[in-house]
Amino acid sequence: MSYADLLQIAYHEAGHAVIGRAHDPRIVRATIVPDAGRRGHVEFDRVPTDAVAGLSVFLAGPMAEHYLRTRTFAGLNGRPSFDVHASDDWSRMLSYLPTAFHWRDNSTFCLAFERTAGLLIYHWDHVEAVADALLTHKTITGAYVTALLSKHEAA
Repeated sequence: MSYADLLQIAYHEAGHAVIGRAHDPRIVRATIVPDAGRRGHVEFDRVPTDAVAGLSVFLAGPMAEHYLRTRTFAGLNGRPSFDVHASDDWSRMLSYLPTAFHWRDNSTFCLAFERTAGLLIYHWDHVEAVADALLTHKTITGAYVTALLSKHEAA
């Protein structure tokens, strides 16, 4: 696997981890080591019960990858635009949703998208720190993530 692939995976998982932490589930571990058909994953102690929070954690991985490459969320004006939908990142992300799900007309999805974009931009230094730790160590514990982000918040 190339460094570019690992970088993309690290930012994807870091996005899930940072936004997950913002919505309160505790991180058990994060890894960029492939297993069970996944290129990496973040394990939480529980899933957020709030629909917007759950969608936000779900969206954070592909959104972090996209932001890494473009430094923008095209069409972010309260609702995702066709530009966003046309990108490979968004098409792949949206393919996981049920086919009957009409995201353009779904206020919960649009709110989660908007909230996730804002949180990723605001906490981008945290995403970078977690991604860097994943690139260095490949697998990190939730306690390591918490300590890393606490150190960043104190700085």
